[in-house]
This record gives sequence, C-alpha cells and structure tokens, in this order.
Amino acid sequence: MLRKLSELVLKFRWVFIVFWIVFVIAVQLFAPSLSKVASSNQESFLPENSDPIKANKLYNELFPDEGGKCSLTLIFENKKGLSDQDKKYMLSLEDYFKKNEKEYKISDIVSPASKKEYESIMYSKDKMAALMIINLDVKMYTEESNELIVSIRDGLKKSGDQNIKDMPVRSNELSVSVTGDAAIVQEEHQIVNKSMEITAMITIVLLIVVLLLIYRSPIAHWFPW
Repeated sequence: MLRKLSELVLKFRWVFIVFWIVFVIAVQLFAPSLSKVASSNQESFLPENSDPIKANKLYNELFPDEGGKCSLTLIFENKKGLSDQDKKYMLSLEDYFKKNEKEYKISDIVSPASKKEYESIMYSKDKMAALMIINLDVKMYTEESNELIVSIRDGLKKSGDQNIKDMPVRSNELSVSVTGDAAIVQEEHQIVNKSMEITAMITIVLLIVVLLLIYRSPIAHWFPW
C-alpha cells in the first residue's frame, strides 16, 4: 500500500509540489491571524464547570464593582533626580488622563503629583523615581484591557517623537515605564503571538525544503546523488 502510494506521489511529484505550495499560500491569505484567534483571557482556558470559573462568576455576581478590575503602574525615572519639569509633566499627564477618563475608562488615579500626602510612599528615597497608579474600569486580561494598555504605552512618547492623542510629551532625560499584572500579561501575550507566527513561518519553509529534498528534481543538479 505504501509502495503504491509512494510510486503515485513520485509519478505526479510536480502536482503534489504545486498543491502544497498553493495550500501554503491559501493558508497565509485566508487563515485568521493568531492575534484574533488567540485569547488573552485566562478564564477561556478553563471549562465552564470548573471550580475557579464557578467561583469567579459567583464573586462577580455578589461584588460586581470589585471583581477583576485592572490597574496600571507608571514608573517615572530620571537618573539625575526628578526635576521640577518632570513633576510638572507628571501633573499634566494626570490632568490629561482625567480629562480623557471616558476614553481610557479610568476610574481613579493615585498620584503624588496632585496629592502631597502620597509623596512619602510614591517617591523613591533618592528622589530619582516616582509611581503613579491608574485604575481602569475594565476587567483584567481581556482584549479591551490589552487595547487600553497598548494605547497608554504608545502614547507615552519622548520629546521629538510623534505624540499620540495630544498626550503630554516628556523630556529625554525622563523615562516612563508601564507595569503591573495586566501590563505584564499583555506584553507576554503579544510576545507569544509573535513567536507563534514566526514558528509557523519557519515550519512552512522547512516543509517546502523537505518536500524539495525528498523529490530532489528541482535541486538534483546541485547534488551528486
């Protein structure tokens, strides 16, 4: 059976090669992207009748305003020490988020720029770094939260870079990083999707190479078989 199949494949090898090439091209053109079919919602990997899912649903029913809320932590750092200009930037950034809280779905902001009582706990001892906490009114680990995180991260541009949505622009000496559980998971999700796409492309290339090596005809004159 296998012998007849191999003879058939060898006899019509060019047909099979063309078929696989067309198949690979069709998959690339019509298959959905990994970012669309992959899920960043941690609950989607569990069955509906699992205990964690049941407990989470019950918690959300009893405490609808508390469950799974998303928060981000912005870290402001200047190696020379936070200057007055940096502090003004922090305040202007906080004002910007408050003016656009509906767009970014912000519930509240905890910042030492506007609330002096937080300076002792949100500034580093050497005054080179400060924190700002942004609480979002969305559920963690969802596409909605991921999109908001990317929007905020992309908007935090240095002076001279293209700014997004009129967000305040900081000086080159000041760095701003976005962190927190939701931000870390979003970045992991993005990296995993990218690595899967690269792996898929490498697999396709290897498949084509293996087919060419097996059938040999397209490269036979290069090798002393």
